[in-house]
Amino acid sequence: MFEVEPVENKQPQGRAAAAADKRFRAFDPHQALLLPPSLDDRLPEGHLAGFVADLVDDVLDPGPVLADYTEKRGFPPYDPRLMVRLLICGYTTGVHSSRAIERKCVDDIAFRFLAADQAPDFRSISRFRRRRQGRAGTSDESAVTEAGHKAAAKARPKPKAQANFTDPDSRIMKNGAGAYIQAYNAQAVVDEAHQVITAADLTTNASDTLDYTTMLDQSHANTGIHPGQALLDAGYCSETNLEAAKDRQLACGTETFMATGRLGHDEQVPPAPRGRIPANATLKERMARKLRTKPGKAAYIRRKAIIEPVFGQIMTCQNGRRLMLRGEDGARAEWRLLAACHNLRKIFRHVGTAGLTAAIG
Repeated sequence: MFEVEPVENKQPQGRAAAAADKRFRAFDPHQALLLPPSLDDRLPEGHLAGFVADLVDDVLDPGPVLADYTEKRGFPPYDPRLMVRLLICGYTTGVHSSRAIERKCVDDIAFRFLAADQAPDFRSISRFRRRRQGRAGTSDESAVTEAGHKAAAKARPKPKAQANFTDPDSRIMKNGAGAYIQAYNAQAVVDEAHQVITAADLTTNASDTLDYTTMLDQSHANTGIHPGQALLDAGYCSETNLEAAKDRQLACGTETFMATGRLGHDEQVPPAPRGRIPANATLKERMARKLRTKPGKAAYIRRKAIIEPVFGQIMTCQNGRRLMLRGEDGARAEWRLLAACHNLRKIFRHVGTAGLTAAIG
């Protein structure tokens, strides 16, 4: 037993007493603690941070990360599990900046829990992220500068040409608001039942027409199954993709519903004409007629409820509208990290920490 001197509850000087003889709960900011507090006790039960900690420690394979540490000399780096914890929690909750993550490790109890009360500096966090994501782009700032000079030299012969020196790989694209911005084209395939992303990619092409086959192939490679239906907007419509859709249905059993044009606001799809389809109808005309049938309308109307909420959640809940890494490889790796964290958020909301613990035994 330890003898502790009693603390007198003194009224702060310069502050008036309560009008009534009111008794308040004990409050002493300078109260000494007998034992150091545990961060586990301050984290609410079933918190996302506990889910991330169990995921990194018991589910994810650290082998590929640890295999990259081949140099024994130098000051010991931060434990890779610590860094992976911080990045997953950050990209799940919309904290991407390495400086913001550094501040969170001091101010936020969840990040302090994941970092075991350590506070990695922003440079260590940034370097680890760039190094882990396939050495995305390059970690050498001089190489980024050189790429900017090359872009400038390429644009110089053309008086009206534009070059982006911050990220030469990005392209000028039109966003949803009709403004032209420097951007990449993010792609995703989402399942209907749980809005889980089964394939994710990022390209420098403003058009989606080149991604129809590659995205479905990637989804099959990731899941091992071909989808029963593929619902695509008019951005994917082309003669090549319509031919590919016809072949894919025969080979894989995937029925494609692809919009052939855009509808105006509140414009309704007209009913399909009666009678047989003309023998000389093109693939585009056949697809348009297919979407005007009752089964076609019922299938395609679900597209907005499947894919649009996923992009909305990534943009708002995960702050995924802007990417931190430069270069096409870096941007692609970061987009896929956002997609993976979106899936982890879905799993967490579906099974929680208790479900993950039960699954790993």
